[in-house]
Amino acid sequence: MRIFLYGDCSSNTGPANVNKALISNKKIIANRNSNKFIRQFSNLYNIFLSSTIVFSGIDRLTSFYVNLSKLLNKKIIYLMHGYVTFENEYNKLNLSNQFLAGEETLMKKCDLILPVSENFSKWFIEKRPEFKWKMHFLTNGIDANIASSRKRTKRKNNHELVATGGNRNLKNNKMIANAVESLNANGYKCSLKIYGRFYSNNEKIEESKSVKLKGMVSQEELYNQLENSKLYVLNTTGESFSLSVIEALMCGCNVLISKNAGVCSILTLSENDIIYDYSNLDEISNKIKYNLENDNNERILKSLDIEHYLWNNVSIRLINICECLENNRDYKNIR
Repeated sequence: MRIFLYGDCSSNTGPANVNKALISNKKIIANRNSNKFIRQFSNLYNIFLSSTIVFSGIDRLTSFYVNLSKLLNKKIIYLMHGYVTFENEYNKLNLSNQFLAGEETLMKKCDLILPVSENFSKWFIEKRPEFKWKMHFLTNGIDANIASSRKRTKRKNNHELVATGGNRNLKNNKMIANAVESLNANGYKCSLKIYGRFYSNNEKIEESKSVKLKGMVSQEELYNQLENSKLYVLNTTGESFSLSVIEALMCGCNVLISKNAGVCSILTLSENDIIYDYSNLDEISNKIKYNLENDNNERILKSLDIEHYLWNNVSIRLINICECLENNRDYKNIR
């Protein structure tokens, strides 16, 4: 068995960081060549020699390589970090038809679709029930070094919130900002810092005394902010996993998480830890206030089976799924 992971293994995007973690297991082969001509030759070489091709992320050549893999009778897995077509429409990303066609070709011709969390798998099946018969999931891994390297200070700003994702429509950070403004207008003083890329055609979030738009920063700067803030809020319409929640927990933050986040699959959460309606201002405001005054960090972090989700163990599960697929064995119990 030879597994070739086709995808970005060099940049600092979410899928690329997943890919880099997976290929730390030497049994999973990848192409890290930066020269575009040598890179394409290497892709062809690896597809010809491999028995299973794992497509992790979409690019403009996805359709070509999927069709080639199919022609060569290779097993094809789609490691799904997000539903690109849905996100393109929702976040007004204006991706090319060629790019979107790559995802559709991959979904139709692959042997197995592996979303990166159980929650996301269920969400996607609701969107595209015709693919239910070839769905499973492979939950993203965790870097335990984050926890060991952070200070988890007890001296936090008890009224400071953090959100990530910039102004993308999918993140609904404007609702968090509105909730903070509403709380402050009623005498409860708190502040919000929003990190991430800002798009001109997505939600318009106004900066104020209580709401600061921080834009793109280094991972270290974000960790430092999380260490000194009381609450991290994720108010997403739909999220495949959201490693940011795990990072916030490991930096000592309380968390308030949308029920639509994939990471909910691996955490034990109570009523006040969850946003059930991402557009309900009263719910969001009340739960922000509750979680600023009542700690949930240690309780939720203790519910996480860190050992099970270490990246090396996730890589082993991917290898085992590939082996089952090649040998026509059931892989549903690998999770």
